[in-house]
Amino acid sequence: MEDEPILLTRLKNSSPPVNSHSRLENDKRYAKLKTCLRCETVETEDGSAVELFTTDLEKYLEILMTHNAAFQTCLKCALQKDLQQNPEGVSGVVYLDECAPGNILAPDNRRKSYLMYFCYGACAQFRSLHYWWPIGLLRHTEVDRLEGGLPEVFTKMLRSQLDFFTGLVLDGTMIPVSKLFFCRRSCLKNGVWIKRCQWTAPLPTL
Repeated sequence: MEDEPILLTRLKNSSPPVNSHSRLENDKRYAKLKTCLRCETVETEDGSAVELFTTDLEKYLEILMTHNAAFQTCLKCALQKDLQQNPEGVSGVVYLDECAPGNILAPDNRRKSYLMYFCYGACAQFRSLHYWWPIGLLRHTEVDRLEGGLPEVFTKMLRSQLDFFTGLVLDGTMIPVSKLFFCRRSCLKNGVWIKRCQWTAPLPTL
């Protein structure tokens, strides 16, 4: 008799996916990036709390530019050129998607999450993941516990970046984001509209 498929075994045993790195290894590897994380406690429908982690994008970019001179030069040139053409501010792109760490085929993947990214419009032309930066992340199981669901998470993630959108300082020059574009229609539709929901219009006034 053939061995039982591993997916069925996981479902029966309710075994969580095995992590590829230990927590200790990750803490050491991403020690500097962890300083860019911010945590907001959000109350759920049952009165308990969910921790929503977002990125301090200005601090995050500062670390990236400190460790990569070529990246710093390219980013500055792109933004300064965009600002010269648009003195009121540069454009930005927000992307909301689902991600599944570990085995994406596992039907019991408890780490499946919503992840929001940001990219400057001037950098989107490079078609490189190096210019898409994480704004925030929350697991599906946590989103489902919130009264406002995904629209509430979408709103809070965007609001966490208001200071960054107001203006990133590069070499003494303030670079504000005056326009935001949104992509990935299916996830964004779920993120900005729910019937009879107070989070119907989450876009902040910049």
